Amino acid sequence: MKSMRNYSVLLFIFLLAVALPVSVSADTNVSGIISGDTTWTQAGSPYIVTGNVLVSSGVTLTVEPGVTVKFDSGTGLQVDGTLIARGTDTDNIIFTSRQATPAPGDWAYIFFTDTSADATYDSDGNYTGGSILEYSVIEYAGGSTGGAVQMNNAHPFISHCRITNSSAAGINTYNLSGTLRITDTTVGNNAAVGIFIRGGRAVISNNVISGNTGFAAGGIYATGDTVISDNIISNNSGDGISVMGGTATVSNNVISGNSASHGGGIYIETGITTITGNTIIDNTASFEGGGIWLNGTAVISRNIITNNTASDEGGGIYVKNSTATITNNSIAGNHAGNASAVYYYNANQDFKNNTITGNTATG
Repeated sequence: MKSMRNYSVLLFIFLLAVALPVSVSADTNVSGIISGDTTWTQAGSPYIVTGNVLVSSGVTLTVEPGVTVKFDSGTGLQVDGTLIARGTDTDNIIFTSRQATPAPGDWAYIFFTDTSADATYDSDGNYTGGSILEYSVIEYAGGSTGGAVQMNNAHPFISHCRITNSSAAGINTYNLSGTLRITDTTVGNNAAVGIFIRGGRAVISNNVISGNTGFAAGGIYATGDTVISDNIISNNSGDGISVMGGTATVSNNVISGNSASHGGGIYIETGITTITGNTIIDNTASFEGGGIWLNGTAVISRNIITNNTASDEGGGIYVKNSTATITNNSIAGNHAGNASAVYYYNANQDFKNNTITGNTATG
């Protein structure tokens, strides 16, 4: 009888163990050089970066959906080869701080160098290979001062990501020579400009760029040939968009609530720019050009430019030393110290078929 009771107890314990959920967490420490193709798996997650990680040239690091990568203070991930981090809509990849109470700047960056594998695309623009960040969250980085995601003449594909709470820029690029694509991504609450583009060609579309704090530009700063379309660019401290040369097309964006010294919504310094189909609303300049500040050659057409404010001239548009074609815009409800709708200074302009209503000036 005693053996039967012991058997019954053992059977009960076994059945209870089967019925209860089992929680398994495997911390995997990583650091140093990755010299052969490697996969960071969901089973090995979270990965703890205890020292800088370098993906060697010609080598691929693949990060599976659902993986979390936690970085110790000051550490980062440098990609000389290929990084494939493709999460899903329901299983994001998380790159974050290891600190118990995370803060901006806790870790350094994800850095793509000029030897990293650029993204490739088919004739329809669909991704076919190379480095990619997709459905990935990059948060609390920027400890290197350069930015959370950095690129030196590198062109990974960035899509459906969330890049937030950096102590520097969200995305920082330099020496670009090819085409960089950033789509369907949130870049927000970073302590410098959201997206910094230098050189090359960039296509920035369908993103939300909000709450960033830049010295001059808050949302996007671009010096190359840039297409900026169908984005929401809002509530940045600094110009919503700042174009400093090159050829830019700014189309079908909502640009709202940004504030800067000049050009709260859009600031154009030299270059050739087409600004069309945008809603530019509730932006503020402490000097000139609440909605748009222009010093270059531009076509400004079919925009809604409303409720912008400049303390000095040009609540809606300020044009200086420029050749501007301004047609078929609605310019309404803007306010300035002087010339509330449009202000020209030493400019050649073709101004026609615009609707101008309800603008006010204190001067």
